[in-house]
Amino acid sequence: MKRSAITSLISHWENKFLEQTELTQYTSGPDYSLVPSNIQNLFRYELFPQPFYGYLNDDMSEDIFMPLLNPGPVSEKQVKELFKGLDYDEAKRQWNKVIIERHTKGWTKEKFLDREKEYDLLLGPSHWRRKKLEQVQRVIGGVSFLHTVELFPFHSDRWKAGMVSQEKWFRDMPSTQLAIESIEEIAALRLVKHILGVGLPWADILKSYPNKFYLDGDPVFLFGSKGRIAHRFFKFKPKMNSKGLPIVIYSGCSMNLPVNKREAIDTLREMLEINL
Repeated sequence: MKRSAITSLISHWENKFLEQTELTQYTSGPDYSLVPSNIQNLFRYELFPQPFYGYLNDDMSEDIFMPLLNPGPVSEKQVKELFKGLDYDEAKRQWNKVIIERHTKGWTKEKFLDREKEYDLLLGPSHWRRKKLEQVQRVIGGVSFLHTVELFPFHSDRWKAGMVSQEKWFRDMPSTQLAIESIEEIAALRLVKHILGVGLPWADILKSYPNKFYLDGDPVFLFGSKGRIAHRFFKFKPKMNSKGLPIVIYSGCSMNLPVNKREAIDTLREMLEINL
């Protein structure tokens, strides 16, 4: 079976980035015309969107696929660290240029793997992608690469995805539809080792597509020392193929995985069907 949804996702964003005429401000176009102005004001259009990351059209069988909420805030320091010796305005241009090239120049699997090594050299072992991959490895074991897709593709300084994840305009956006269809396809075709999402809004939105996903069993809640829910776990399966990969969504007090909570780790591993 061909990866039709993934191909559509890649082609959509390739075309969107090819439409950009400058490197200083992203032009969103009609796809976001229905987004309320108070939400659009949260977007940082001077930093280009990052809808997904990874070689989705190549072999991902030893990798993890992680749905996330949005690319989040990016500081001036973070941008300049990747382009040492440049002032902030020029560093932003180069930042955006790399994003465009990633989506329009057909980065290969080897290019992505080389880029990971460059991040390690430029940013050190504590940069975001390295920390997240190490969290995954501590929780579920060895995986080769971290692929991500964002519920909302734009950087922002303050973003509450839960505010909008059930809004009609949000569900009608092509970027939302393509992300959902790609997750369905990756799960149904078992294209990766595991699918582990972070953020409660992902559970809400997967529930809102009952024609594509079903909740496999009851959610699991673990409580903290003060008697409040500290960890939430949801396990979905694709209706396209009930033998497909589970899509596990974890929600805690932050966007990190529970690397120091044995019961939470065991719950994640059970829901991901590890060692079954």
